[in-house]
Amino acid sequence: MRDQIQSLLLGGHPLFYGIVFVSLLLCGLGFPMSADLILLTGGYLAFAGKARLVYLIPTAMTAVLLSDTLMFLIGSGFGAKLLKAWPLSKVLTAERIAAAECSFQKSGYRYIFTARFLPGLRTVVFFTGGMLRLNYSRFILFDFAGACITIPGTLIAVGLVAGNVERVLAFLKKFQTAALIAVGVFVAGSVASRLVSASRRRSEISQRQIPEGNREE
Repeated sequence: MRDQIQSLLLGGHPLFYGIVFVSLLLCGLGFPMSADLILLTGGYLAFAGKARLVYLIPTAMTAVLLSDTLMFLIGSGFGAKLLKAWPLSKVLTAERIAAAECSFQKSGYRYIFTARFLPGLRTVVFFTGGMLRLNYSRFILFDFAGACITIPGTLIAVGLVAGNVERVLAFLKKFQTAALIAVGVFVAGSVASRLVSASRRRSEISQRQIPEGNREE
């Protein structure tokens, strides 16, 4: 029994892909889980040979696009009525909805594509898109375009990094000194800029406090 459970959770069982599907679906519906963590875990299991990308990618794509569609339809059908319902109330705050509406006004449908790269905001964006009664065909087109980049990219990138850990560490070590110097210069420049600005403000204030008669003298 223990081996079966371990196989189920570590990609060695056909139902593993069902678990990935349901988990990603729940993430998209506002449940307190990290979709990115699930994708990263799936990518690592694929790298370790315990799962297959040929199954993981379509499973994740289907789950994500389905959850996004459901959030869009929920926003379109119920709107603000659900803002106090758990678990949506934890994600769909009034401030986030207002920010998403503002972004839609500035960027239009392009914001849907951008939202695919913004963990923590996707559910809000797709729900707000439904509230604003956006065209679903265009909505899913932009969402699909973003998902085609983020989902396979995340799953594949884990394997590339995990398979080249020594090279990554060597690269970081090689440029560690340069990075520290750059950070030091940036911090020193920021502090110097603030000191100069503060000195100028004090000078301006002191000039304003000197009576006009004294200035002429």
